Amino acid sequence: LPAAEEALLQANLDALTAPLSSRLALVELGAGDGGRTRRLVERAAAQAAEPLVYAPADISAESLSLNEAGFRGSEPLAARRAVCAPILADHEAAIDAAGGAFGAEGRELCFLFMGSSLGNFDDGEVDALFCRVGAWIA
Repeated sequence: LPAAEEALLQANLDALTAPLSSRLALVELGAGDGGRTRRLVERAAAQAAEPLVYAPADISAESLSLNEAGFRGSEPLAARRAVCAPILADHEAAIDAAGGAFGAEGRELCFLFMGSSLGNFDDGEVDALFCRVGAWIA
């Protein structure tokens, strides 16, 4: 499955990033080490007129540390002055933290949920998660 996900992501990078705002906060829920998302973040940053904010959110401090290190090591992101703002929190708290902080800056919020952990939620939890995201992007 990861190879298929990678191929789909690579084939659709332009379509996924074209509609994004130039004043963007890209918030990734359950980001882990960010390896799966880095190309998407790099493409979005390349298209943005202003420095992009990438906010990886995870409950693992170790994963966020790896994510931030990978971000810092990305030449395309450094060239675009992109900012990495990790959020150590569960999904719900991360949504509210990102919405409050980046919304107050006047940034458009884009929430990514690239992981396969959605299957760990029951239907009510999935609905609640998407409603919480919807409250910040509506």
